[in-house]
Amino acid sequence: MLYEYHQTGDLTKIYEYITKRLMPHMAYYCAHTLHMGHDTTLIASKQAIALLLTRIVKGMPILSLTAMCKKMLRVYKDKGDFFYYENAPEPVKLMVNGLNLDDLAKVWKITKDRRL
Repeated sequence: MLYEYHQTGDLTKIYEYITKRLMPHMAYYCAHTLHMGHDTTLIASKQAIALLLTRIVKGMPILSLTAMCKKMLRVYKDKGDFFYYENAPEPVKLMVNGLNLDDLAKVWKITKDRRL
């Protein structure tokens, strides 16, 4: 996906992967491993996605999208904030603000109840 992005400049496949696969995994990770609350999970996930997309757009090397997001979520848990979310490029902020977090909230609730 990253190779294709660097060849074409199209973030569509990465965005689809993030919304369909990575965000539910992040919700489960926040709920069970990091023991974060509902609102904290949504805020931290949204900011981690924005920072991940910022790194991709800047051309920084990323080996694993999942591992990078888990690391950022652990930092959020330890520090309480990312501190540099405001420096994200405008296209990334628009993309992240367009994310529908309703499904992620449902995933958090289901996984917290151990139904998944």
